Amino acid sequence: MKLHAYRRNATEKIEVDFMGKRFKFAANDVGQVVGEVPDEIATELLKVAGDGYCELGTDPADAAKSHAEEKIASAASEAAAAVVAANMQPLDTEALAAVAAQFSVTDPNGEVFNLGPMTDEEVREFAEKAGAPKPHHTKKGDKLKLAVIESLKAQ
Repeated sequence: MKLHAYRRNATEKIEVDFMGKRFKFAANDVGQVVGEVPDEIATELLKVAGDGYCELGTDPADAAKSHAEEKIASAASEAAAAVVAANMQPLDTEALAAVAAQFSVTDPNGEVFNLGPMTDEEVREFAEKAGAPKPHHTKKGDKLKLAVIESLKAQ
């Protein structure tokens, strides 16, 4: 396979050592620095070096873009795998149940309401409809939910 060392000046003659062999690159009649490399070695060289080399006849800009996209995709895939590996822990269903129970309240009819996924606005509306005293305007998030639950339990 003929490879084009497209980042080289047409006056350059280079030798590339790869996989224990030496390959010579020199300018052709069009001014491209090219070298003859066995197919299996050329494929590996393109994977490893990528940027700076392409198969003769390939647009160097397309080769550089393709190589950059492969590097980005590979890095993203490795990062995603690392995140998954770091976060792979057994699911603690008891802890999840305790968190859900923390923000749950049961009305006199036995209906259970979970305030956990509600926004602050929804919690305030729920408290008003349930007849709880209006919570202080500075209470937000979990503190607001717990305050509404405590006031409902106290009734």
